Amino acid sequence: MFAETEVWMTESIPEVPSTGPSPLRLPYPNVAQLTELDPRLAYDVVMRAEAEPLVIAAKHRMVLDGDLKLVYAPTRKGARWMLFDRKADGREVVDVAASRPADVARLQATLWRWMLGDPNMEERDGLLVPRTEPQNPRSEGAAALRMP
Repeated sequence: MFAETEVWMTESIPEVPSTGPSPLRLPYPNVAQLTELDPRLAYDVVMRAEAEPLVIAAKHRMVLDGDLKLVYAPTRKGARWMLFDRKADGREVVDVAASRPADVARLQATLWRWMLGDPNMEERDGLLVPRTEPQNPRSEGAAALRMP
């Protein structure tokens, strides 16, 4: 099973910091800066086109395989890979990646195949990022949003 996070709505998530000595996510603008009202959709709140690439790249992704859960967490320092043994550690607080490199490698390959199944994404320097040349016409012209 695979999953990914949605939009980070705030910077103040103590369990998932975007700054400090051990960040667990990419920082990006707050929700008011990421969204706008779209008059074409009766003024519904929508993601700004220029924010979409960063929001998509900043998502955490994971794969479950039996009792193991591998999490991909992109940060400014690169990707952080965390492996949890859900049977031994149901709260998923002990990262066992360092002691189980074969499991990490196997699950990384599986997770990369899933992540790169999105034709608009590519791997660059160990991070999942939007393609330089989008494959989806909806994304054409979307400017890359710089991390603050």
